[in-house]
Amino acid sequence: QVDAVGMGPRMPLLVISPYTKPGYISTSQGEFASFDKFIEANFGLPSLGDRDALKKTSDLMNFFDFSHPGSPPNTRLIEPMRAFSEVLQPPSDSAAARSVAPASTLVPQDGGPGTSFAYTAVYNSPTAPAVHNVIVDGHPIVMNPIKRVGGDHVIYQATSTLDPGAHTYSFQFSDGTATWKLPVNNVPYSGPMVAPFDLTNFRIGGGLCQSGKPCTISVTYTSPGGHEPTAARAVIDGTSYPMTAGAGKVTTGKAYQYTTSSIPAGQHYIQLEFNDGSGLRDFQETSMAATPILLQDGRVSPASGSTSTRFTFSAVYSGPNMPTYADVVVDGVAHPLSYVSWNRVSGATYSAHLSLPAGTHTFAFTVGDGVSAWSNPVTPGFYTGPKVTAAGQPAAHSRITAPPPDDDGAYTYDAS
Repeated sequence: QVDAVGMGPRMPLLVISPYTKPGYISTSQGEFASFDKFIEANFGLPSLGDRDALKKTSDLMNFFDFSHPGSPPNTRLIEPMRAFSEVLQPPSDSAAARSVAPASTLVPQDGGPGTSFAYTAVYNSPTAPAVHNVIVDGHPIVMNPIKRVGGDHVIYQATSTLDPGAHTYSFQFSDGTATWKLPVNNVPYSGPMVAPFDLTNFRIGGGLCQSGKPCTISVTYTSPGGHEPTAARAVIDGTSYPMTAGAGKVTTGKAYQYTTSSIPAGQHYIQLEFNDGSGLRDFQETSMAATPILLQDGRVSPASGSTSTRFTFSAVYSGPNMPTYADVVVDGVAHPLSYVSWNRVSGATYSAHLSLPAGTHTFAFTVGDGVSAWSNPVTPGFYTGPKVTAAGQPAAHSRITAPPPDDDGAYTYDAS
């Protein structure tokens, strides 16, 4: 953490020059100040500030070979034009497929011997393909159509487990008269990297953590060969912390965890790094929100009833301060919640008792302490229920469902 800006998300850098090392991939820590540092190194200039003065920040010089100033090692900078077609596309390049297909041609990018890897491509032609393969390490695997996503766009997918090691893959489709490949330059994609062990049950608290309170990152490590990990680390925003071994055997699944109470409020990037000494590692990552306040266990009781039924909406609040407001939002209308009780472990329970008209309703919860705000469910949206019948009619039980994605219609506030 250099300053308030931090390192930010990872950004790709493509270096093109007659002096670049062909195919070179740098492992140095680069950032936007690296461009300043490159100019400073090239012209012997002083640093402009703390960021470009940081020793571990690369000056990008390692990308280049300046040992032949009069005769650069690479004279051709422009590659010949290659034929391009939209018949075969990665799912991220197909607007029709983006909302229903994985974001990548390969998910996940790495794993273990028990990991199922999904290869996905989008075929766009009125003629069904006679050949529809993913080529993994030179061996074809037949892909199957799983969904049509408008017009002639069809998502094809194949899944496979792989032996430990580094792998490559590409796609080849043909309708009998023409052939299409991904990548278009005939150089296979890299991946996945498969370790000789598995990491499963990757969890962070209850899905999010409350700043200032214990938050546990846990995972299960399984080694079919019976090898204990030589490294087991949780990496939080770039800082590595050792994980502690728990119950279980490595051959059937051994628990590892790391607990901290020092995660500040905000969005955080969590990574797991394990190694069994073979040099192959399993690497997993996710993001997590930490908040100074939490609102959990939102519910309604009973789940159904009549117009004379008094429904109890309740949620559990925890935070450093008493809430300045706590509401249940029913069908888009906010109703205040009242304090009920306090538990030193879970927090304070708030509830409201409401009678509702006949029909199926939606509800969500919101709370704030004057500084921070939170909602339940966490994802913008709402819970469905209860179902209310007219007085005297038998109640038909309803089911509380998860909130639909990107639907915050029930909220009268900004859930973010």
